[in-house]
Amino acid sequence: MLARLAALLALCLAWTGSVRALSPLPPPTGLDPEAERAAAAVAALDRERRGPRGLAALAELDALADDLPELAHLAAAYARAADDREAHPEVRALARFRLAEVERARGNLQKEAASLQRLGFVARWRVLGPFDDEGKRGLAEAFPPEKAVDLAARYPGKVREVAWRALPDDAVVDGFVHLGAALRPAREVVAYALAEVEAPREVEARLWLGASGAARVWVNGAVVLTDADYHPARLDQRAVGVTLRRGANRILVKLCHQDGRMGFYLRLADARGEGLELAAADPRGAALHEVPAPGPTAPVPPAVAALEQRAKAARGARAEAEARLELARVLAARQGGDVQERRAAAEARRAALLAPGWVEAQLEAAALEEDHGRRRQRIEAALAAAPEDSRALRALGQEELDQGRPQAAARLLERAVRAAPGWAAPRVELAEALSRAGLEARGALLAEATASAFATVPSAVRAAARSARRLGRTEEASARSRTLVALRFDDAQTRAALAQILADRGDVAGARALLEEALRLDPSDAYQRLRLGDLLAASGRGEEAERAYAAALALAPDEPDAWERRGRARLSQGRVKDAQADLQRALELRPQSPELKLLVRSLEPAREPFERPYLLDARALAAAAPAPEPDEDALVLGELKVTRVLPSGLSSTYTQTVVKVLTPRGADQARRQTVSWSPDRQEVRVERARILKPDGTVIEAHDESERSASEPWYRLYYDLTARTLSFPALAPGDVLEVAWRLEDVAGENLLSDYFGDLTFVDDTTRKARFEYVLLVPAARAIHANAPAGIAHAQRTLPGEVVEHRWSARDLPRVVPEPGMPGWSEVSRHVHVSTYASWDQVARFYWGLVKDAVRPTPEVRAEAERIAAEVLRARRGEGTRVARAQAAASALPPPGGWDLETQRALTRAVYDFVVSQTRYVGLEFGIHGYKPYRVDQVLQRRFGDCKDKASLLRAMLESIGIDARLVLLRMRRLGRLPEAPASLAVFNHAIVYVPALDLWLDGTAAYSGSGDLPGEDRGATVLVVNPDGKPRFATVPEALPEQNRGETRFDVALAADGSAAVRGAWRVTGAEAPTYRRAYLVEEQRRAQLEQSFNRSFPGVRVASVTASDLTRLEDDVTMQFALEVPRFARPDGAGLRFSPFGAARGWGESWAALSSRRHDLDLGSPAETVFTYRHTLPAGWRIAELPDGDAARTPYASFEVRYRREGAALVAEARVRLEKGRIPARDYPAFRDLTSRIDRAFARKVRIVPAEEAAR
Repeated sequence: MLARLAALLALCLAWTGSVRALSPLPPPTGLDPEAERAAAAVAALDRERRGPRGLAALAELDALADDLPELAHLAAAYARAADDREAHPEVRALARFRLAEVERARGNLQKEAASLQRLGFVARWRVLGPFDDEGKRGLAEAFPPEKAVDLAARYPGKVREVAWRALPDDAVVDGFVHLGAALRPAREVVAYALAEVEAPREVEARLWLGASGAARVWVNGAVVLTDADYHPARLDQRAVGVTLRRGANRILVKLCHQDGRMGFYLRLADARGEGLELAAADPRGAALHEVPAPGPTAPVPPAVAALEQRAKAARGARAEAEARLELARVLAARQGGDVQERRAAAEARRAALLAPGWVEAQLEAAALEEDHGRRRQRIEAALAAAPEDSRALRALGQEELDQGRPQAAARLLERAVRAAPGWAAPRVELAEALSRAGLEARGALLAEATASAFATVPSAVRAAARSARRLGRTEEASARSRTLVALRFDDAQTRAALAQILADRGDVAGARALLEEALRLDPSDAYQRLRLGDLLAASGRGEEAERAYAAALALAPDEPDAWERRGRARLSQGRVKDAQADLQRALELRPQSPELKLLVRSLEPAREPFERPYLLDARALAAAAPAPEPDEDALVLGELKVTRVLPSGLSSTYTQTVVKVLTPRGADQARRQTVSWSPDRQEVRVERARILKPDGTVIEAHDESERSASEPWYRLYYDLTARTLSFPALAPGDVLEVAWRLEDVAGENLLSDYFGDLTFVDDTTRKARFEYVLLVPAARAIHANAPAGIAHAQRTLPGEVVEHRWSARDLPRVVPEPGMPGWSEVSRHVHVSTYASWDQVARFYWGLVKDAVRPTPEVRAEAERIAAEVLRARRGEGTRVARAQAAASALPPPGGWDLETQRALTRAVYDFVVSQTRYVGLEFGIHGYKPYRVDQVLQRRFGDCKDKASLLRAMLESIGIDARLVLLRMRRLGRLPEAPASLAVFNHAIVYVPALDLWLDGTAAYSGSGDLPGEDRGATVLVVNPDGKPRFATVPEALPEQNRGETRFDVALAADGSAAVRGAWRVTGAEAPTYRRAYLVEEQRRAQLEQSFNRSFPGVRVASVTASDLTRLEDDVTMQFALEVPRFARPDGAGLRFSPFGAARGWGESWAALSSRRHDLDLGSPAETVFTYRHTLPAGWRIAELPDGDAARTPYASFEVRYRREGAALVAEARVRLEKGRIPARDYPAFRDLTSRIDRAFARKVRIVPAEEAAR
């Protein structure tokens, strides 16, 4: 047999091409490292079960159990621990729970039930919810059940009214109270569960809880346990000693859940971990018992604390590494801490660093790492310690496979096979690598050979079944799947796949038996119930299908899938009225489904689309079109936007535009219409696209194209797609009508239940008619601004819908002007939001991001390293001892840092974030709003504005400096008034440091901490304060002296009008980054400088140029240069005439180019520029004409120009200050006059002559 298998392996590995040829693999006998690990773990459990270290052995056995070929030995080991009355209570309980799992996998369901019975799970509950856990605020908020339990009451829930109901017995599986099977929605929610247990006498018990989020437990009305951490549910994560009174005892559980499998384990046990046999009241009863007086509680020291203490007390690197690795295993298995802390990974990492040559530590640390780079680093450390270790080779092969490099993976996995021929896992993965490398047939042969050689190893059989399905060999796939189900009776995935194979083959009875068996294993699986219903309905067993659907609805009455699938089944049976009711209920529960809407509409033709009452009649608008105005290219005859908001905050929007084209230029502008959407979460459908010709004909034809809306040139990548509609036939005189529907089709709102929108009314094209209609549930309050001249009406429609309608007629066009404020200050707009206050916005946003911005050990270490360097430099210390002292003192003293130290530390951290992390925006899904985790940003060294701001804040927090996240609306978009509060208006994120009154933009490359970009100055912001009130504000403008430029020229004039110039610049503030960017590359400085001076000095040649270190962002930019100017002065008779400041400066052209303005002028940040030009005349020459100076001061700008003699030299000095960056339109004429006066003062000429000429 082995010889035949070896031959088969040799055949399948005779491969060529991009993967090198391999020699035949060794026979599948010999070393199996996983079997050795399992045997060692069993021995460790037998040895350590009476102490907390037994949990580590249980954790390792659990990690290995899925692929062990034989489970009897494992069951025996668990049984020995579970039956040992002297075993540690946590070890004993977990061993019994694992024993139940093993018996379930072996198909011994009665033994499984007996084991679970002895754990004391409370299994009969009433349930209430869901309420909202937006921003993880649910634990702190007291919902009604915490004040009083009223079984008859109804309460406003997260998306609909909720009431107490009995949790079906099917929702409790293996002790787990699966609330997620019964409640919708089951993400970011709070739920309550209520039970009553009968005690025959007063009992001292231990209450053990494992919950899928933050939780609180009341016993007889008193809080006995609170767990504020969010984590998956695992057995026995928290415990407390409680006193149960004789008779009925009431237990109330509050669960605050974010995502994943929602529910909890709750059991009552004695001090040895043995479950108490207590009767639970039937939750279907109509009344509750009186609540007895609460009893005393007692803390229960967790086993994890003992393991932590053992790790701290360990002596020697290897001993500590072993202790920390055991702790990491238990933490990873228990998941008892906040998932964002990743404590298990941190402890395993510490173990790996303590014992770099210990392969086991490196591999376990790698397995717990989320980041590919760190994971690979640990695996490579394991291989460096043991180059032919089979587990390390397999781990690196898996990593290569995960990264899409199957050829490299295959080479590593082959080495792993040779190192451990009796181990199935690397052979399985080698087969997968072959398949992914394009050698699918050879991969299939290897998978088949491996399954034959390792017939009792689940992973080998599973791989062969998967390979057979991939190749369409259903008989073989079916046989392998049956083998796998025999090996692991509880393999739900394989059972589901086998049921699908049988159903596809028409074996309804076989598929039904498998699905019913799956439901016996997990009766809370609504998906399998619906599959069973669909199977029965499709095979004509209508009554049985009805029972399956009814069971699914009894479990989860608010599950839209259940209603929809029953409705479709009833429709196929001709039960149209019943189907209509089911489908309508499904649509109420999932109103964002476009397919469901179309189906319901097809059954109810009278049901009109929500936009129907408001639609524009393009022909009527064209007939009543107003006369064109001079210089008008097009006229918007009508613009309509109708948005229906759902209770979840998701929405559907219908947009219709009717445009009359007047000129060829107008046709070119209107020929392309674009709509953007997120394909993963939205659906767009063009409802109408047509051209109405003047002769009455209609052209329906148009072209469509799509492209990604990403902007790679800015390193911004979005999950948005832009669809462009093109109308080649559009010509002057035509009317274009375009309408499209944009629908949210995602299952949930990424921003909880928030809805916000900013719709602009005015445009650069005149509008004859504008309407914006917002349809919202009556229960949702809408907050909006009140734009001048826009009528707003509100009324209640049938179906508890409120209509808000904004309308306007005859809207003049906005004529764009250079330097005008952002569009939201120029165009009237309708801004709507479901938020009532900025406090609500800030609370939500902080709840969304707080886990991502929490400093991790890696972030803290980097921040402390930077702080230590700063402190050492400030102290002037350089010895090793001094460095150690600086590192130790990187944390703030008890009173906090003084302001100067804070400033120095903040600058250093800011410079690190700006210069050591690249700007790359990956704006996909929730990450369009939520930053990536700060440790990921630090590791990857790139991120967008949110990521950089979060990293900056986290690093500052790590060294004791308070910093706040700031949501910002860039200046160029225009400011907005304070109301309404909304998330829709922001497009940037920065940081604010209150102690220093300092605003920091982590994306501002080449900018120092004081060089805040002009786009941030004067911008609308929301400062998010986690511990207090947020602040809606405007970023202050800089003072002119903060944006200062100094120019000094020493000009040596020659008699022929040429000049040798030695000059210097000093630049600080907002313009400094421009100079750093332009002159950073030394080889390009001369060309850049010549280009800069060519207007002032035509024909200039740069002889030399030097600059300060432009990578030092906190320093002013200084440059020195030497110029050769061929025509500095022009002949004037016997002398020369020139402008001391060179060619005209052009202040009027730069600042006030227009003769008049309708809009304010926005010039950016205030600034000050100082000029000092010293001219040395040719020998023997004198000044013949010296112009007068000039000066003026206004509220917006000031200047001073002076000319004076200094011996034989001429000195010209000037100072120009822009006092305010914004000039009101009413003051523009005076400001323009001032700029003209500045230009005249700078343009004045000096005449010089030879001395003999001057004497005449």
